[in-house]
Amino acid sequence: SEELGPMADDMRAHAARASGQLADSVTVGQRLSPAQAAAVVPIAEVEVYAGPGPLPQAISEEFGNFRQDARPFIRPAFDGNVDKAVKNVATRGVDAILEAGEG
Repeated sequence: SEELGPMADDMRAHAARASGQLADSVTVGQRLSPAQAAAVVPIAEVEVYAGPGPLPQAISEEFGNFRQDARPFIRPAFDGNVDKAVKNVATRGVDAILEAGEG
């Protein structure tokens, strides 16, 4: 999950700050809210997620609504950090395989 830390930090830095609740809700972990979990089909034995908690304002900020324009903070953070995160996960996986072979 440490690979997603910079992505989560980027989300927090660019989330709306009216109350700070949205930025404070951004986490990295292996658990989703019940509503999020119901909408996701797992594809791996271990999955790690980064993003805001299940707050309605997260959707309004990211995509906008009839009262406000979109102010994306999730997708830009993903786009700016995904390559490095995937590369780090792959490197750690290869390192773990090589270490297992040495033991």
